[in-house]
Amino acid sequence: MTGRQLDSLAPDSRHQGIVAVTRGFAYAPLDSLGRGVTAPLLLALDQLQDPHNLGAIARSALAFGADGLIICERRSAQVTAAAQKASAGALQSLP
Repeated sequence: MTGRQLDSLAPDSRHQGIVAVTRGFAYAPLDSLGRGVTAPLLLALDQLQDPHNLGAIARSALAFGADGLIICERRSAQVTAAAQKASAGALQSLP
């Protein structure tokens, strides 16, 4: 695949020669968060609109041992490629 083809697949990012197509993020149902934990630590995020901040909060939450993040369905940043990148993998470890 040529560099131009990669650019067309990922026009708004610095792909460094690698592009992956993945399924959307699988959100956990609210009633499943903290299941099996005596006193779960859940972070509820309301009207957080910057995906980079979502990623940073996910990193901090994971470091502090949180059992999950609650993200509003509307008027909030969702788990996007930008949020995933900013989280450095933390969003994959938190329900």
